[in-house]
Amino acid sequence: MKAFCLLMAIALAAVLAGCNPPPPTVEQFNAANAVRAKKCADQGYKLGSKDNATCVELAVVAERQAQQTNNDIAIGVVGAVISDARLKRDIVFLGRLDGGVELVSFRYAAGGEKWVGVIAQQVAALRPDAVLRGSDGYLRVDYARLGLRLMTWDDWSARQRRQAQR
Repeated sequence: MKAFCLLMAIALAAVLAGCNPPPPTVEQFNAANAVRAKKCADQGYKLGSKDNATCVELAVVAERQAQQTNNDIAIGVVGAVISDARLKRDIVFLGRLDGGVELVSFRYAAGGEKWVGVIAQQVAALRPDAVLRGSDGYLRVDYARLGLRLMTWDDWSARQRRQAQR
């Protein structure tokens, strides 16, 4: 029995290791952030400014969320997500949820893929308990408090198609 348990523990560790790649080295992290900062500067966020740092943070968050979507991890587990209207573009109204919160599609100003979520300023008017202000002055939404999760456009569209087929 002990041998079986040991084999199961090793197998579980192997599965977990496959799901959680090792974190990048400091050099890799710094190099990736330098690339992100340059992209943000190209979009008008002055290199070294607080806005550029927030843009870089958004890019990191977007990359992590894209990776986590495949694992269907709720964003609320990770914490509040930057959802300030000032950092979003291409905002399109999709519908109104229970309680009046508007669901929208958007892209972060830092670039990247299309997302489906909420706008912090609008949520603050209806559910102030779900909105936080970061030290950078931008608003964040705790999606878990709303019973939601931030989704990529592709994932949201696929979910809508599945629901329509039922």
